Amino acid sequence: MKPVLKVLLKLIVAQFYKINGGFFLFWFIFLFGIIPPQYLIQYHYSLIQAQITSLDMTAISSILWLFYAAKCVLAAEKIIERYQSSFLHLLQQLTSKKLLTSLGIVHFLIFFPVSAYIILLVIIALLQGHYIQSGYFLFFVIGVTVVNIIRIKNTLLNSHKAQKQNFYFLSKLIPSQKTINLNFFLLLYILEKRKINFLLLKTLTFGAFYLFFTDFYVNLDEGYFISVLLLAGYINSVLIFYIHKHHEEKLNFLRNLPISLTRRFLVFIITSICLFLPELVVMLVNGSDVIPITEIFKYYFLLVAQFILYLTLLYIPGVSTNMRKYMQYLFIVFTISVYLFILFNHWLNILFYVGLGWYIFQAYYLKYEHIATVSKE
Repeated sequence: MKPVLKVLLKLIVAQFYKINGGFFLFWFIFLFGIIPPQYLIQYHYSLIQAQITSLDMTAISSILWLFYAAKCVLAAEKIIERYQSSFLHLLQQLTSKKLLTSLGIVHFLIFFPVSAYIILLVIIALLQGHYIQSGYFLFFVIGVTVVNIIRIKNTLLNSHKAQKQNFYFLSKLIPSQKTINLNFFLLLYILEKRKINFLLLKTLTFGAFYLFFTDFYVNLDEGYFISVLLLAGYINSVLIFYIHKHHEEKLNFLRNLPISLTRRFLVFIITSICLFLPELVVMLVNGSDVIPITEIFKYYFLLVAQFILYLTLLYIPGVSTNMRKYMQYLFIVFTISVYLFILFNHWLNILFYVGLGWYIFQAYYLKYEHIATVSKE
C-alpha cells in the first residue's frame, strides 16, 4: 500500500496545497497577520468561546467548515479527473479496505486545517464542561470525513465514466458563456468555476453582518461598523486573484481586440457592483431599522470602490506574481481606509478610490505582461 499511498499523496495532497497556496496564505494573514501579537491569543480564545457558547456562531462556523469540506472534495475530483488513467491503474493494486485507508489518510491531510481546529474546540469544550457542544463538534468532523471519503472513493471507482457536473441545478440558472455579454464574463466565471469560494466568503461576511446587526450595532459607533465593512471587503479580496488570473490567462485574447481602456475598466466596475449585491441585500434586510437607506447604499458603494482598487493593484509591476507583496498592499490600503472613511466625507473617499483605481489601471494595463506561474486547472 505504501507505493500507492505515496502516489496518492503526490497527486492529490501535494497538488491540492499547491493550487490553493494563495488561499491558505490569505487566511493565515487574515487570522494571524492583522491582529497585534499581544492580543492574538486573547482574540482566538474569544472566537473559540463564542463558537462553543453561541448557537449563531456555531451555525456560521459549521456552514464555513462544510464549504471547505466541499472545496476539498471538488478539488480532489478535479485532480482525479485530470490523472484518471493513473488512478485506474492504481485501483487494480488495492483492496477495498486498503483503498479506504489510503483515502482516509489523504482526506485527513487536505482537511487538516479544519479538523485540527475542531479537535481543539472539542478539547476546550470538554475542559469547560460543555459536553453537548463537544459531542456535536466531534460528530461533525467524523461525519464530514466519512462522507467525503465515500465521495472520493466513488469518484475514483467511476473515474472512467462521464462525471455529472457538480451543482448542476445552480449552473442551469447561469446562462451560457456564448450568450453572455462581455461585461459579465468575469462574474459568470466566479459563479460557475469558483462557486465554492464565492459561497464560503459570502457566508463569512453574512455571518459577520448578522452578528453585528443583531448583537452589537446599537452599542457601537459608525467607525466600528466601517471597520467591519472594510474587513468584509478585505475578506472578499481572495476572489480578486481568481478574477485576475481568468482575465489575463483565459481571456488574454481580449488584449488584441479594439476595446478602449474605459470599456475594460467598466467591466471591473460592473463585476464589483454585482459581486457585492448580496452584502447590499443583507444590510437592507438586517440594518434598515438602525441605519438609513441612503447610508446603507453609501456603505455598499464603499465596498465596491475598495474592491475596484484591490483589482487594479495587481497591474502594478511585480505584484501579481508575489502573493505576499500583494497582501501587504491590501493590508496597507485596508488600514489607511479605516481612518480615511472615519475622518473624511464617505462619497469623496469612494470617488477617490475609484479614481485611484482608474489611474493605476490606465497607467499599467498596457505595460502589464502576465507571467503564467499557476498550474493548469
